[in-house]
Amino acid sequence: MTALAQLCAINNLISFDHYCLDCASDNVATHKLCYSLGILPVIDINKRRSNKNLYLPYKDISKNGRPICAAGFECIRDGFEKARNQHKFRCPFAFEKENSCPLKDKCTKSKYGRVFQIKVENDLRLFGVIQYNSQKWKIIYKDRTSCERMNNRILNDYKFKDCYMHGESRTFFMLVMIGINIHFDAYLKVTSL
Repeated sequence: MTALAQLCAINNLISFDHYCLDCASDNVATHKLCYSLGILPVIDINKRRSNKNLYLPYKDISKNGRPICAAGFECIRDGFEKARNQHKFRCPFAFEKENSCPLKDKCTKSKYGRVFQIKVENDLRLFGVIQYNSQKWKIIYKDRTSCERMNNRILNDYKFKDCYMHGESRTFFMLVMIGINIHFDAYLKVTSL
């Protein structure tokens, strides 16, 4: 968290859209820091510290993070309202031409269907701007694996963790040399095809 705050303070011309982290960084403070810096956090939930159903404290929310209507059906995600800082969900039958909901006359008279909102403030970890485990969350989080492969190459393949150096300039020089070698390896792999 300190490194992220320093990076943003020093390099104010660089902007970050997303900050992807694994479950070791699953805490509210990291989410709050990211939002204060204008960065959208995409952080996996630490399953060892929480119940199997993450949404258990929220009685009317399914294990997929969607509200459950009075008839017992999961609602459909209908976007994020930035002005109100909340996720919007609609009745699943509102999208169909023939409404076959058993409570269609009792629930709402609106043709738009019943609307459910979940505010981000309820739980930053689960209901952030990019809701946990949503399709958009999964797409962004999948890109994190390329960073993990790069870290693995630096630490294990090029034995950076076995290097004993004193001083930031020597460490930086060694990381630059490793980065050049990794790019050269990729170049050789592509040209040999």
